[in-house]
Amino acid sequence: MTPPTMAVITRTFPRDRRGADMGLWDGVASLATLVGPILCGFRTESSLPLDRIMP
Repeated sequence: MTPPTMAVITRTFPRDRRGADMGLWDGVASLATLVGPILCGFRTESSLPLDRIMP
């Protein structure tokens, strides 16, 4: 999934902004990798119904 996303960033943004945009993309992807399992573990252990979390 990483190479196609980076290709889109390369084609979409101008050369002088590309580094900052890839850094932002990398930060968001890293944060999602960290937060996703934690939230899923919390949801699994808390026994909350799914309709309370996702409408």
